[in-house]
Amino acid sequence: NTKNMRYQHMAMLGRLPTAAYPYTWLAVWQASSSYEGQSDQHLECAYSSNARDWDMNCTLPLVGHSELVPMRNSHQKEWRAAQWSPVLFYDEVADMTWLFYTESTQCLQYSTKNSRTGYTRLARWGPGGDIKAIRTSDGVTWSPSSTLYKQSSKGGIPKVIANQMIVTRTGEGMERWVLPFWLSKKTWLIEGTVCLKPEDKSVIQYFRTQKGLIYAATSVDAGSTWGRARPTTLRNPNAKVNMINLASGELAIAFNDWSDGTVTSIRTINKGRKRLRVALSCDGGDNWMSVAEVEDGQRLLVIYSTMLAGQFQRTEIGGGIKIAEISLDITEKLMKP
Repeated sequence: NTKNMRYQHMAMLGRLPTAAYPYTWLAVWQASSSYEGQSDQHLECAYSSNARDWDMNCTLPLVGHSELVPMRNSHQKEWRAAQWSPVLFYDEVADMTWLFYTESTQCLQYSTKNSRTGYTRLARWGPGGDIKAIRTSDGVTWSPSSTLYKQSSKGGIPKVIANQMIVTRTGEGMERWVLPFWLSKKTWLIEGTVCLKPEDKSVIQYFRTQKGLIYAATSVDAGSTWGRARPTTLRNPNAKVNMINLASGELAIAFNDWSDGTVTSIRTINKGRKRLRVALSCDGGDNWMSVAEVEDGQRLLVIYSTMLAGQFQRTEIGGGIKIAEISLDITEKLMKP
């Protein structure tokens, strides 16, 4: 673990602006010295020129992390706002990298004690909060944060993000950015991942679920409205999935290819988060072909995968954050009829 951080999670990899040379890649993840949702949870980052050797492991300079929030029923009188789920986007036109994240504001879960077992659940922030963003043109200096969507909107339910945004165009030809999010504790369709369907430019969104399968929904108006979510043929043990568009026109998805159809307990969920595979689709997600098994997961919990098209090698950033490369030369041969 880096910097004595016992908890590190939700890693995201993205491209840096050209002014960040010699660095090309940026990795960002949430970290805490103890457990998820602790008051010291913040975003850490590392830089690389080749996605194998990582430098400058540092804490991102986000203002909210230094602010204190009044507490009650806790051994601490004040808590810092926790930061969650970094999402990176490289804007090629502006040569700028954006970082989206969420920050806890009103979702504090106070300490509770089970009278039957005597177990005390320590106070912590619930996932999500306000959706915020910062940006950089050199990879070093960052803009002040902007709040894009407040937790106080829509009944004060925390907003949560997990996967990359995409750029679409409306019927009038206007550019639209689509960043998937969900309302914490209000849906069983969570951690959505979005892509453009190459044949008609509609938007598809795949979801993590508790149903044993990945579910999918489609938007024909650049993400403004969505059709009903329906099951796909891809299995899902209540684990995050990640889908991207490839330059060659195919869709690629990383997912835990395991489910017994009875995801009913935390033990079952964790046990099923193995067999990390990548599949490709040539027809906009109607059919999928498995092209690689990254980890079998028999001895390792494999969760929260994120993909990015580029030149990588199998390596480790630290704290259990791993990177693997899948050759597209191999996948192109497998996809040929």
